[in-house]
Amino acid sequence: MLLNKIKDDYETECLRRLSRLENRELLNMHIRRTDYRDLYRMMKKSIDDPDDIEVIPDAHDLSLSLPGLILWTGDGAHIVHNRKIILDLTELCENRYLGERS
Repeated sequence: MLLNKIKDDYETECLRRLSRLENRELLNMHIRRTDYRDLYRMMKKSIDDPDDIEVIPDAHDLSLSLPGLILWTGDGAHIVHNRKIILDLTELCENRYLGERS
């Protein structure tokens, strides 16, 4: 009985979060129009995962139109570990680990 209640609550929360992600008034997609080759090359010196590198030019591009942007990430090994380099090379305001958020 308790396990079913917990499962139902979990599923309800998942559906609530999904509906927020699908709500275009709350979440908009940003498409980068510049490849930022120099930034990519610089990040390649410190990060060996191309998918992780791609996040940085995306965030940088968005930060040009949204000053004060903070990049929240769950990638501690590459993005958080290289926080200083990323902040020096981009217009991001900060780079924080999701685990820091309470």
